[in-house]
Amino acid sequence: MLQVHQIVINDILVLQPSGRIDADTAHAFEDESLRHIKAKGNRIIIDFSLLDYLSSAGLRALLIVARSVKNQGGDAVMCSLSDNVNNVIKISGFDTILGVYSNVDEAISFYTN
Repeated sequence: MLQVHQIVINDILVLQPSGRIDADTAHAFEDESLRHIKAKGNRIIIDFSLLDYLSSAGLRALLIVARSVKNQGGDAVMCSLSDNVNNVIKISGFDTILGVYSNVDEAISFYTN
């Protein structure tokens, strides 16, 4: 089952989905992420360190989340991608839409530098 953990660091919302984002869970990821974004602001890091799998349905949900943040005048970046998730992100071109960082600390530096 997909869970989306959240923590706020230096006024930056870090979302950490765990498990799989696929056709069965993409809508839950989208809804949960948008709920956190509405409550916590428009500087978002999506930490994929606990994510096992990302499907095309997950990419669609990720795009909706990123657009929502952008529409609020903010930015979303990703970090801690496994090799499998990184391959999906690169093949789909999402690495040209959202910044990709090695870990949360590097992603935070995007906002603080």
